[in-house]
Amino acid sequence: MYRKIRSHRALGAVILAASLLAAGCGGSDSDSSSETTTSAVDSGSVLGKKDPAKGEPVKVGTVYDGQTPAFDNTDQLRVAEAMVDYLNDYRGGIGGRPIQLVSCETGGDQAKSVDCANELISEDVVLTVLPAIATTATVWKSLNAAGVPTWIYSATDADVQKDEESTFLTGSPKGTLIDLPGKMAKDNDLKKVVAVVIDVPAATQIYKDTKSSDGVEFELVAIPPGQADMTPQMTRIANEGDVAVQIVGSDTFAISAMKGLQAASFDGPIACIGCDTEAARKALGDSLEGVLVAVQGRTNPGDEDAELWHAIASTYAKDIENPDEMIPVSAYTVWAAARDSLEGLTGDVTQASVLEAIHSMPSTHLRMFLGAQFRCNGKAAPTSPASCANAVVYSTLDGDGQLGKVSVSNTDPIPD
Repeated sequence: MYRKIRSHRALGAVILAASLLAAGCGGSDSDSSSETTTSAVDSGSVLGKKDPAKGEPVKVGTVYDGQTPAFDNTDQLRVAEAMVDYLNDYRGGIGGRPIQLVSCETGGDQAKSVDCANELISEDVVLTVLPAIATTATVWKSLNAAGVPTWIYSATDADVQKDEESTFLTGSPKGTLIDLPGKMAKDNDLKKVVAVVIDVPAATQIYKDTKSSDGVEFELVAIPPGQADMTPQMTRIANEGDVAVQIVGSDTFAISAMKGLQAASFDGPIACIGCDTEAARKALGDSLEGVLVAVQGRTNPGDEDAELWHAIASTYAKDIENPDEMIPVSAYTVWAAARDSLEGLTGDVTQASVLEAIHSMPSTHLRMFLGAQFRCNGKAAPTSPASCANAVVYSTLDGDGQLGKVSVSNTDPIPD
């Protein structure tokens, strides 16, 4: 019997976007009792010294899912509004000038996503910031064609990842979806990973493009959305013998996959996107022990990044019910990265000067990544030039399905 890996030694970059999109929703962990808490602090002292922006505003765009028939991601807008207020009050906006937010809600609709992109283009925004939305590739295509600098939380679309000019990602999807299970397999002396993935392009494409990585073979098992009983597919996997499994989907999907593996008596190592929720804990119990999970946004107590985000949320976004959930945390991370990448910007604030500042930025602390760095010079993740970082925040689940210590892989500065 193979042990389920418990080592810190696995992993690469975050991909919350893949888990959200693969789930067909933008939902997040409803469990508010995780370790992602910070001590009570004085918001004013954590926010620092005020540095108000002055002069003519510069337009920055954002596109968010908002309310859809399946989910409500309005927190993405709430974070954007809070970050703009904070940056204008405490960080001198962008280049000393106040940020004027231009926002558009897609409702998860492709046609509306095109309209939103065109609206931002017509408003002549100098920069667009995209959280983990359901229609990233659609919005990006129009913005990219117009040359609009675009910061994106993460994206699995190959065209997005390969853009070297105006696209910037806070992480490389390869880290969580490929490096995570690949390293897990190697640490267990295995040469194959079977990826059990909900059958939607945002989730499956990277596995269709990656047949092997670093000596580990990858096999895609795509499961149709809505299939409740995965026992037939999981039995076939278990019968293969010497393999590791990567599960990618919502918690409902992950529960079905895990139960199918249990029914098939699979005893190999498992990495899972979708297992770290209260619903999964209730349904799967101690079978989650040792399962490896990527947990960007989950920080250890006292983490300075989390304290800053809590101070921003408590000051400017009191309508966010739980700032520790993945939707607001991911939105905060990409907004913080976008602003931090422009720290050296002086003079006129234009699309051209924004691009120059981002491309020339030094290796810089990536917030909510426990000391990891980011830099947008195309060298963070060579197979994904748009990625500005390649780190994964991760943990393993205990017998109650709760997180152990949260750790991060790859905190080295991005090279020249």
